[in-house]
Amino acid sequence: MIRKSVYLSLSCIALGIFHFWLRWPAVELDYFHNEDTAGILYSADLILGGQIPLVDTVEMKAPGSFYLLATWWHLVGRSLYSAQLLAVIWSLIAAIGVGIGSWFLYRHLGLALLGTGLYICLSPFTDSMDINYNTWMITPYIGSGILLIYLSQRAELPEKSELEDRNLLLLWLGCGMTIALAALMKRQGAALFPLGLWMALRSQDWKRSAILFVLGSIITFSLFFSIYLGVEHGERAPLSFFFSESGWHYLLSDLQVDTEQKLVRPRLPRLWDGIIGVGVHTPLLGLLALLSFLCSLLHGSDADRNNKHFGFDPRRLLIVILSLSFCGASLGLRYFKGYYLQLLPALIWLAVDPRLWCWS
Repeated sequence: MIRKSVYLSLSCIALGIFHFWLRWPAVELDYFHNEDTAGILYSADLILGGQIPLVDTVEMKAPGSFYLLATWWHLVGRSLYSAQLLAVIWSLIAAIGVGIGSWFLYRHLGLALLGTGLYICLSPFTDSMDINYNTWMITPYIGSGILLIYLSQRAELPEKSELEDRNLLLLWLGCGMTIALAALMKRQGAALFPLGLWMALRSQDWKRSAILFVLGSIITFSLFFSIYLGVEHGERAPLSFFFSESGWHYLLSDLQVDTEQKLVRPRLPRLWDGIIGVGVHTPLLGLLALLSFLCSLLHGSDADRNNKHFGFDPRRLLIVILSLSFCGASLGLRYFKGYYLQLLPALIWLAVDPRLWCWS
């Protein structure tokens, strides 16, 4: 037992050192990758100067990363170096989250370490080691995925104590809060909300579970907008955040391309480009995830008969998470490489299937 703990500790330390070594070149950059990155730092600067993005400025992006970075700058100092350092730490938390999700899925420490290692190795390519909106969104997004995985395994247990029931209800509340936090970092982070609500409605104590799940999201949004935007602006901010005219214009603009000739050309064929992008940007994970899904179809879920909840085994839950993540990345039908970071957790959780690694 002691030897196993030593090996686990050494493996975690080695993965942490490798993570910082791999991403350290990004910390030393003295320029911006794109205008989105510059916009995040500009808005954080405004906050430190006493102004409020979305109120004192014209801003169409999710404001969560502005306040996260402004808080970090207030604590450690304002510089591009410190902003990049925060992104490296934030990504390490995401990698640990992928490992925790792998553990909850398969209860195998080796697979948990493998999941963490895959995220550490592959995420720098997907996010270009950039401090863009996807980088800030992915960590709470992974957190919400972990809670959904855990709740899918625990919510349907036939016999639970009063304490376990109370803890599950708190987890539903926390799940709603993490999804809302991911959405505050980037609106696409709310992609798992329909799954969470469906699972809450299918649970045994469905009334309280669903209410707390929705309440967790409402509380998070209300607190955020009331504290940072002020009460006078916080009342209407959640509505304008999700139902803004500019946001709908962004989505509807995909229905036309050639405005000079006033031709309307549907861009739905771009969905195929997005699917092909999985093979282009995440080829290894895409292949392993496909093999895992085929194993579930061909061999059934005999190995997971005691682990089935909500009518399907964990891998089918992961397929739903992956599908919703792809829907979130597809908003706007613009498939930049960084958008595939949202698919990475579900792909890794499928890729570390023990049947593919002979670790069942």
